[in-house]
Amino acid sequence: MQSRGPGTPDDPAQFTVDRDELVELVDEIETPTTLDRVADVVFRRRVRANALSKSWYDVHGELYRVDLPHLDSAGQLEFDEKRGLVDSTDT
Repeated sequence: MQSRGPGTPDDPAQFTVDRDELVELVDEIETPTTLDRVADVVFRRRVRANALSKSWYDVHGELYRVDLPHLDSAGQLEFDEKRGLVDSTDT
């Protein structure tokens, strides 16, 4: 297996939360929802788990730039970048 360098969507260190956890979180939220709502939930969960080393704005930015676009392209959720909407792929 070829290793992935930092800064690539396949580098787990680049993700705000575990990919599967993020997909499950979106599945649990009433969707479609806003990117801000997803960032709120991720931020609160990380605070509760004492695993927070980033501000809400950092979490929001990483969700927008890395996490959600990657999961959208993988077909695991839907992310409308222009409107800032996130939707589950569950029907």
